[in-house]
Amino acid sequence: MKKLYLVLVFSILFLFVNKNSYSQWAAQNYGVNNLASISFVSQTVGFVVDFWPKLYMTTNGGLNWNYIADVPINTRKIWFTSASTGYALGDNAYAGILKTTDGGYTWTGQILQGWNFQYGSGYIRFFNQTDGVIGYVNDTLTVGYSVIYKTTDAGATWQNVNSVVTGLRSRFCFLDVNTGFESNDSTIFKTTDAGVTWNPIYTVPAGGHRIFHINFPNLTLGYMTDELGYGFATHDGGVTWNMNLLPGSPFIQDSWFPTPGSGFLIGGTGGNVGVIISTSDSGNTWQNLTAPIHTLYSVMFPTANVGYTCGDGGEIWKYSLPVGIHENHRENGTNIFPNPATNTITISTKEEQTNEIIDVLGQKIVSIKTNPSENITIDISSYPNIFFIKTPNGVKKIIRVN
Repeated sequence: MKKLYLVLVFSILFLFVNKNSYSQWAAQNYGVNNLASISFVSQTVGFVVDFWPKLYMTTNGGLNWNYIADVPINTRKIWFTSASTGYALGDNAYAGILKTTDGGYTWTGQILQGWNFQYGSGYIRFFNQTDGVIGYVNDTLTVGYSVIYKTTDAGATWQNVNSVVTGLRSRFCFLDVNTGFESNDSTIFKTTDAGVTWNPIYTVPAGGHRIFHINFPNLTLGYMTDELGYGFATHDGGVTWNMNLLPGSPFIQDSWFPTPGSGFLIGGTGGNVGVIISTSDSGNTWQNLTAPIHTLYSVMFPTANVGYTCGDGGEIWKYSLPVGIHENHRENGTNIFPNPATNTITISTKEEQTNEIIDVLGQKIVSIKTNPSENITIDISSYPNIFFIKTPNGVKKIIRVN
């Protein structure tokens, strides 16, 4: 493939989510090739690959993107553990996984038995510099199959993880190299021993919707979407699930949860219209934050306060949590107690003022007026486990314990 050396300079379009949001998704660029996968190693250093597949790198948080090289084999999933070391899922049996140690300029591949990533979908996740899991699903056959591998030596060797799923639309989610979840159309399974055993934890009732996407931030809290645009959340490890129709009834392509109870679903609706949907209450409710022009395929947060997503039409969106959300409260006349709290907190002030309670995503939960003549007691039993109170004296972080 002929290498094209160019520099792409993208203008930032700041699009605020809504009047009641302190958080921000900003559209970073338009007009380049459809983007398949994005990976950041810090708030400012990251990589994106398109479907051709050309790799680009930014060192300033997406303000500028530099063309690096063509990845030797078509890939739709990348993951970088540092600015120099990265991995890409190969698209056929001749190179199941590719690795670079020079920032993407050159790549070497390893053949993995049973790997045939020409069609279907893939999964890649590294938990540190050495430990990672990759997976592939062939969902184009009448009877699909999946292949999973893990590494504990930065990709020097890969060990097969037994897959329990046969059938179409298998999906993966791993918490570490030994603990993970896999689903087919109707059942979610869990392993804690790297696939030696898989235990079914949930089966969709007869006549129910087919599973399309899963994500478990931890062993008790999990999320699932189906093919009809419904979102599901479990708070007991998958035993029971609540269901909500997601805004726009989208197909969810990827998700990321900076904290177990707060995160984002990305994807698209009919007509290639993109969506970014958020929850800040563990999936009890969902909000459509903004409307990207095209379908989004990949999302990643290098930190809890900064994230990126990409998709068709060259769209890249950046999430930034403004400085005001960080705790910087001065006790100057405003007292909030107790903290941590269980069911209620009390606010006392020396002046009449307006206080706003906001979640970790920066979205306003409620406004509360206080005056010096009385203490205000607030029921927080339904609030997230971590939230903030914004007063004229700054921002105070509150921890709610069950």
